[in-house]
Amino acid sequence: MADDEELLDDWFITSLKSYRHLHMFDLPKPTCVIEWIDNNCICVAGCEPNANNEILELSIPAKLMQQEGTTAAGLTKDRDFKMKSGGFSGQPVHCMKYLQGSSRRLVVTGSHLSTDLDVWQLGTETTDVVKKLSSLPGSGVERSGVKVIDQRPGCQGQVAFGSTLSDVQIVDVETSKVVRTKLGSASYNVEIQFLDDDNLVMCNTTSGHINTHDLRATSSQSETPSQYANETASSKIRGNIDQSSEGLDTLSPERTNENVSNKEEISWTFDLSCSSDIPNEGDTKKRKMDFTTATIARLSTNNEVIVNDLRNLAKPLHTVRLDDSKKRHPSTESLAVKWSPTTKHMISVSGLDECVDIYDITSWQQSSTSPPISKPIFRHEGHMFAESANQQTRILCHTWHPWKPQVMMSSGNDGSLHAWDWSTVS
Repeated sequence: MADDEELLDDWFITSLKSYRHLHMFDLPKPTCVIEWIDNNCICVAGCEPNANNEILELSIPAKLMQQEGTTAAGLTKDRDFKMKSGGFSGQPVHCMKYLQGSSRRLVVTGSHLSTDLDVWQLGTETTDVVKKLSSLPGSGVERSGVKVIDQRPGCQGQVAFGSTLSDVQIVDVETSKVVRTKLGSASYNVEIQFLDDDNLVMCNTTSGHINTHDLRATSSQSETPSQYANETASSKIRGNIDQSSEGLDTLSPERTNENVSNKEEISWTFDLSCSSDIPNEGDTKKRKMDFTTATIARLSTNNEVIVNDLRNLAKPLHTVRLDDSKKRHPSTESLAVKWSPTTKHMISVSGLDECVDIYDITSWQQSSTSPPISKPIFRHEGHMFAESANQQTRILCHTWHPWKPQVMMSSGNDGSLHAWDWSTVS
């Protein structure tokens, strides 16, 4: 134990040269969600089974938000996280979405143990209690639970949730009305993100295939392409795809790409970047979504990253293998790749080992033979130095700050919550 503490102390001293700010805290229970409520607040929730898990709204340390060049760093008020409101969930929380634009400060959560979507109201001026308002039933089987949630951009209160293609549905949280079901009939697990009001992007987590689904299509049309859902990369279906100037299908509401590895026991995740504007400090206006700039990054547990322009999924912009010189322990459940919301050529990766890695894709060179090896420009190793002898630390989630370019947060399965600013790194 003494050796572990000495190792952590040594790393912390060394890290002072690499971070502008570094804050390390311990939560009552581990969290696999860190959801931004606004520029200065986050929401986290416990993810342990068979336990009451706290849902906490926390204000982040003011010191973390200081502008570069500020000299009175030691006089900053609120150098710790501060709880603004809290409540308890009878289920572990595995996914969460704050409903932007809602005057009621609503959060929706999902658990792998239930198909229901739980609706919560964060604290108000009169109470600091996070209150559960309702549970909206899902359409999947109990064992699949809820693994993905995303808010429909132009339809306030509407969210898509589920776990497999066949059980993803769109509901209006305010009215509890089911807006759309039957997006497909296949039973493979998917991750989802809205491209715009009318188009949903889905990633098959087993094959890495990307589909776009036009929500303006009728239910019968949406079933048409589902026969291709589990096809391999050798499928000959691209001849049926009309790639319009908007990069969306016109003959079929789904599109499947073929340029993905099909190796057994490999899991995939993805992130979509499609905003044409860069957020500024204190900017609360709705960000403009522009599908002509839509770029997808996919990450596999096999250390592979593929970057595509959504308008041409057949030809990747980049295909690289991440540096695996360090010991890797990929985790299917916590695998994550995130685009920086402010720096369009930066991505972050976690779930492959005990670290959060940051990459600059402008340095990636395409190869006609084998994918080149890419090394991170920055590696946050803080969680691995706090691991105990009885538990190997895993990163459960990480996130970028909405507008402060190099401020990030990450959580570990030991209950650690780190907030860090690596802006001193060139």
